[in-house]
Amino acid sequence: MNSYLKASCLKLTASIIMLLMSAPLAAPQGTVTISVGQQGQFSAASITPHFGSVKVEPYSGEEITEITRNLADGNEITSKRVMKVYRDSEGRFRSELTIFSGGAEDAANGSPASITINDPVAGVTYDLNPHEHTARKSVTRLFTPPPPIQAAGTVQQQFPPRPVSRRPKFESTTEPLGEMSIEGLEAHGSRNTITYPAGMFGNTLPVVRVREVWNSTTLQVPLLVKIDDPRMGNSVTRLINISLDEPPASLFEVPSDYTILEEMPVRTGDAKSPTENMQ
Repeated sequence: MNSYLKASCLKLTASIIMLLMSAPLAAPQGTVTISVGQQGQFSAASITPHFGSVKVEPYSGEEITEITRNLADGNEITSKRVMKVYRDSEGRFRSELTIFSGGAEDAANGSPASITINDPVAGVTYDLNPHEHTARKSVTRLFTPPPPIQAAGTVQQQFPPRPVSRRPKFESTTEPLGEMSIEGLEAHGSRNTITYPAGMFGNTLPVVRVREVWNSTTLQVPLLVKIDDPRMGNSVTRLINISLDEPPASLFEVPSDYTILEEMPVRTGDAKSPTENMQ
């Protein structure tokens, strides 16, 4: 297996983890926002791709995610993901992802499997492969479909009403947790509890998923996220070693010894302001 394929597998694993962490499995009416480079790794403190310069507070740090799953036979599976993150005051974002199937000892000596640079000012994303020294460039174009044109005097086509879904509905409650200091920054917390009824996705008993998030009031990114989900286990994500200094501009540029591979432009809907993914 070549290094690029290995990096792709690691990124796919990370995407599955963050997709499961960011939204309930059985919520067809909801939406899931996945970011830090539309085709790159997934960060708790990442931003939704937007267009143009957006002034934000710069920072850098390490995002550590540890996941523990307890099996029915008493066995335990643990995994760890380390992501270094950097954001400048213009909204540019860089993340360096490393995933470990072993313990914390392996994490200390790991090298990033992939690097993603999201540049909303230029409207591009670079997905870097540090093993092959290549960078896949994705250009994001703002695209808004035109409204349908209806000639004067014409009758708009009528469609039958959609059938009412008989799928069981889940219950969701959110409660505030107040404020506390995390890594020297003020954070406000909330706890979301979702109860899936029996039969929602083949389950014989109700399933309860609890998600606790503590967001920095200064940076507007999550500093701590705890998830307790019996389907996937327990996960804890922390943003540590935080610096509020402006990161070097070179971090948001492709190194000169990398080969840039052009990809087809990605068209999106209306541009949005930065929003944090892990909330």
